Amino acid sequence: MIVLADLHLHEDSANTVFTEIFPHVLAEAIKQPDRSGRTIAFLGDFWHTRYLIPVKLQNEVVRFFEYCNANRVTVILLPGNHDQINPAGNHALEVFRSLVRVYSELTEDEFGLWIPYRKEFDPSWIEKPKGHTTLWLHQGIKGAIMNDHLKDQDGLSLSLFDGWRNVFAGHYHRQQQLGRVIYIGSPYQTRADEYGQEKGYGVWDVEHEVMQFRRVQWGKRYHRVTMLTDSQVRFDDFAKSDDIRIKAAADVDVEELTKDLQSRGFENVTVIPDQVVQEARLQVEAGADIHAFAQAFVEQDDTNLDKQTLLNLGRELMS
Repeated sequence: MIVLADLHLHEDSANTVFTEIFPHVLAEAIKQPDRSGRTIAFLGDFWHTRYLIPVKLQNEVVRFFEYCNANRVTVILLPGNHDQINPAGNHALEVFRSLVRVYSELTEDEFGLWIPYRKEFDPSWIEKPKGHTTLWLHQGIKGAIMNDHLKDQDGLSLSLFDGWRNVFAGHYHRQQQLGRVIYIGSPYQTRADEYGQEKGYGVWDVEHEVMQFRRVQWGKRYHRVTMLTDSQVRFDDFAKSDDIRIKAAADVDVEELTKDLQSRGFENVTVIPDQVVQEARLQVEAGADIHAFAQAFVEQDDTNLDKQTLLNLGRELMS
C-alpha cells in the first residue's frame, strides 16, 4: 500500500500534485503484484483550505480517482483537520465517496483501524486493538515535532498506543517516529519552515508489517543559506523555481551575488546582509520593569557619581 499524508492540495500546489505526485504514486501502485499493494492511502489534510475548493481542482481529483479505478487501484481517504468543515466531523471529502473509500468514522478494514481527525478525541477509541495490529489516524501526539521545531505539548499521550504494534499518523509534516508512532510527513515542502526536511511517501508491506520510505524531491523547495566570502555553496542542487534566501556576511557583495544567481536562471532569490546583533548595554532579565533597569544602570554604568545618590534620585523621579 502506498501511503501519503498532508497533501494540502490547493491552487498553488496543484501543478506539483497533478503532474508529479499523482502520476508517480499511481505508477508505483500499478506495479505492485497483489491487491493490498495496489492501494493508495491519504492520511488526512488532502485539501489545504476546506472552505475554498475550486471546482477545477475538484474535477481534476475526480479524473485521477477514475483513472485509479480503471487501473484497479483502490484509494482510501482519511479526513484530517484541514478537510473538516465543523467539529462534528463533516468534511470536504464526502463528494468522492462513490469513487473511493472515505473513512468519515472509525473504520475497520483489511489494513487495520482508521480514525479520522477529531478536535475532541476520545481515548477509548484506541484503548483496545480489536484484533488488529495496525492503527491509522490524523492527530497530534505529545512530543511530536511541529513545523517550527516546536514540540507538541497538548496532543495525545504516547501511552495510549501501547496496545498497538504499528501506528501511522498524518498531521505534522516532518517525517518522524515517537516510540511505535510514525508520522509519514508531507510529500513535498508545503511552506518555508519545512526547508531542509526530506520528503516522500511510505510503502506498507501488509504481509511483513514493514513500512519503507521513498525519498523524492517534488515541487518547489525552500533553501536557507548563510554565506561567507570563502564558503562553498553548491547551487547546482537548487532548482530554478526554488525559493532561495541567503544571509550574506558583511564581506560578501550582496548586489553582485544577487546578479550572479539571477543570471543563472534562479527565479526566487533574496539576499540579505547578516545583521550583527549588538549586545544590550544593560544586562537585565526578560520582562524586567523600569526599576530593574534603573538598578542595572547604577550597578553596571562606569561613573564616579555616588551610586546610592543615583538610586535615590531615580526612585524620586519614578515615584
